[in-house]
Amino acid sequence: MKRKLMLCLIAFTVCLYAGAQTVENSKLTDNWFLGIDAGSFAKVKNPGREFRSMFGLKVGRYLTPVFGLRFDAQLYVNSNFLNPDMKASKVTFDYMAGTVDGLFNLNNLFCRYKGTPDCVELVLVTGIGGIHGNGSSDYRTNKVLMKIGGQLNINLGKSKAWQINIEPDACYYTGGGVGHKIMNINRAFGQVTGGFTYKFGNSNGTHNFKLAKLYDPVEIDALNGKINSLRNAVNEKDNTISSGLQQIEDLKTKLAECEAIPKTITKSEIVTNTTLAPVVIFDQGKAIINPSQAPSVNMIAKFLRNHPTSKLVIKGYASPEGSAEINQKLSLARANVVKKMLVNKYKIDEERLTVEGMGATNDVFSEADWNRVCTFIEIAK
Repeated sequence: MKRKLMLCLIAFTVCLYAGAQTVENSKLTDNWFLGIDAGSFAKVKNPGREFRSMFGLKVGRYLTPVFGLRFDAQLYVNSNFLNPDMKASKVTFDYMAGTVDGLFNLNNLFCRYKGTPDCVELVLVTGIGGIHGNGSSDYRTNKVLMKIGGQLNINLGKSKAWQINIEPDACYYTGGGVGHKIMNINRAFGQVTGGFTYKFGNSNGTHNFKLAKLYDPVEIDALNGKINSLRNAVNEKDNTISSGLQQIEDLKTKLAECEAIPKTITKSEIVTNTTLAPVVIFDQGKAIINPSQAPSVNMIAKFLRNHPTSKLVIKGYASPEGSAEINQKLSLARANVVKKMLVNKYKIDEERLTVEGMGATNDVFSEADWNRVCTFIEIAK
């Protein structure tokens, strides 16, 4: 007996540990499931082979991809033939049983868990519990019940949260006498059930175990190398920042020293720009100097002869009519025609003359028509 118990403990430990190193750690609330089923049962040694109905409810949890535990509650209908001496029960369910079952997933045990359940799985089921008969008060019975069987599970959907279960079991119960063995074919019945199981959602975002990501030593060394490289880069940046802060402090000190030096004012040459009074007015859309405007050009020429160091900027303008592009070209053409007259007719050095086309404006004169002009700005020292 001790040898059998030891072998069972070793098998339990192997199944509990198998696959545990390859999946993510689970919380206590993970990997729970709930199932319902229905089926038929009959005594093994029963000449009549009477099959009766049964219904069940199962709740449990998988501890690893290989091993799980569940509580299985079963209700049996018109099953008093399990104890011929028991008088008929007045309730529909005359026997009820409860077992604690160990579930051994053979797919994951022998083929290893791949991160998602197989579409079809085989599970070994072993359990022990009790069965209670609801006969008259003189024949109510309580027996030890042991179960061994298997499950065929069909996982449904992409998430594989739902299962279809088909489970055949062989059940043995005690005869109630002293020295009666539980494994007796005369106190055995078989049952086949079919049902559905729902696996609740886990903290990993799925309804099943999730494989843990494993790193090999080479990859770990590479990651440590990157970490050390980044640390060195951070240290270099810290040194650069410290150096920059020191430079800032040095510059602040130098600035304070400069501000403490008495300020001196030195005379410098002042350049003044003067707008001369004469202007040259043009007809609308024209860049030709009318004879009436020649005196203005003559006055500018005399001014330049009397002030040989002075230089002029000739600014041409246009009135707002027309597009900006045309007005720009027209204003520049007016400035050029005045410059040309000063150079050709009055022999003014063209190096002393600069032309600018100012485009359309309303800023020179309040009357729009008067803004078709050229003005003269003196630049002198």
